[in-house]
Amino acid sequence: MERLDIDQLVVGHGDPAPKSHLTFFRNYLTDLVDGVKKASAAGIPLEEMKKKIGDDLGGKYEAGMSKYPLGRYRDRVGVNVEHVYNKIKKS
Repeated sequence: MERLDIDQLVVGHGDPAPKSHLTFFRNYLTDLVDGVKKASAAGIPLEEMKKKIGDDLGGKYEAGMSKYPLGRYRDRVGVNVEHVYNKIKKS
């Protein structure tokens, strides 16, 4: 998608976003998966992992993912951690 000649995209929440949002969100997913892998390898329990990864990534992603009342960063990061954890655990 980053190769497409577009200026904006329609995201799942809120107003259309600039093309740079693709990079922002890809980086979030990469950091999220890396964080879950590291925390899992360290034996951190899932509930602690949700808070730790949420706090670790918050400075970089919270403002950009909390512009609208629905789906704010702190409301979703724990669920995202759990989804990634369950995928990693199954593989």
